[in-house]
Amino acid sequence: MPVGSVDSIGGNLDGIDFDVFCMKEPDYVMMLMSTHGTNIRMGEHKNRDGVEAFQYPEVVHNHYQYRHQIDDHNNKRHQPISLEVTWATKTWENRVFAYLLATTEVNCNLASSFFIGEPPLPSLSFRKELARELLLNPYFNRNVATDERPKRKRTCCEHTFTTLRAYTKWQGSDIIPSSSIYPQRMCKGKHRKVRTYCSCSPGVVMCEECYAQHKLEIDGQ
Repeated sequence: MPVGSVDSIGGNLDGIDFDVFCMKEPDYVMMLMSTHGTNIRMGEHKNRDGVEAFQYPEVVHNHYQYRHQIDDHNNKRHQPISLEVTWATKTWENRVFAYLLATTEVNCNLASSFFIGEPPLPSLSFRKELARELLLNPYFNRNVATDERPKRKRTCCEHTFTTLRAYTKWQGSDIIPSSSIYPQRMCKGKHRKVRTYCSCSPGVVMCEECYAQHKLEIDGQ
């Protein structure tokens, strides 16, 4: 089989049609599995040592033309200043957000270049423009009735789920010494006996369920 010869074999996997495209190289056969593409030759004529120049079939042409897109995208995302590296955070939510923001930044720059028909802006220049547009986004200045939400009143105190120390018990809202090491009382919701309470309501014994309901009631006022 001469170098540059192409053929394809069709198949189906889990209900999805695909083709295995094959092209003869001097010392092996290149095989690419794809759900898109044809054997139609396109692009420039490629030379091989001692072989007449030929065009790649569509799938092979696309492979060689776009195989560096991920690496190129990553390079644009990290150069000259990587947002993900300079934002020194170990909070996983921020790390994921930094990646998504940096990826979106590159995508927007490339998309803008494609639709405008001009070369992409330098990364830092585009980042400044993007930051300005985000800061001046008119979306946040809308006065639409459906967007107005009632503001929740601030609570006057902090909630902390607390456990009585050993050899203490409640007398009203006061903590007093106890002869028992871990005396318990029935929680306000009558679920079970516990030694826990909320810091904003001393003397009111609460289990986990009572505490959750208590926070909803207080914060929702």
